[in-house]
Amino acid sequence: VANIEQNGTVITRNAGTARITVTATNKDNKKKSAWITIRVTENKPNPQPNPDPTPDPDPEPERKETPIKITIGDTVLDGVIYDTALAEEFKGHFPLTVSMSAYGGREYYGGLGFTPESSGGGQRNFENGDITYCRTNNTMAIFYAQTERPNLTMEVVPIGKVTSDLSIFESLGSREDITFSLAEEETGGDTPEKNRI
Repeated sequence: VANIEQNGTVITRNAGTARITVTATNKDNKKKSAWITIRVTENKPNPQPNPDPTPDPDPEPERKETPIKITIGDTVLDGVIYDTALAEEFKGHFPLTVSMSAYGGREYYGGLGFTPESSGGGQRNFENGDITYCRTNNTMAIFYAQTERPNLTMEVVPIGKVTSDLSIFESLGSREDITFSLAEEETGGDTPEKNRI
């Protein structure tokens, strides 16, 4: 597996494990021995940068998104909606106002006046700020706080995310009309300035 040259250099020969005993004589002509175990693995050359790399066959998909605004009364929050087939259906209904109810100290959810045709992979958990769609009961939700019950009873599909401070949701009423619109959509010129968070 390995040899030791007279100067102490270890030369590897094959992959494997070797136990090497080293004996040294001190100035009083007393010999001391010690051993070490060396594990030799196959030598793989360091990869050189490829000037024209081929893409990874299974790259992590980059999530593309479109800026949106979420309006609750006089407050405007920033967010994004993902560029997925399901989210595109929602964008087609913007500006979209959903009457949403508070639930469990973690979310606001409300029924939709349309049923999306696209579907996406669902999940039974959420991240704070997630805007989701639940096919089971055709609802949209905004999750704003992890709680003692982070696992959901129904699958939801993330379609976007609130990127503003989420603490506003803790001070809202039990039912709120929440409007989702593209960030570049402007309301009429006579609209008073809203509180942007």
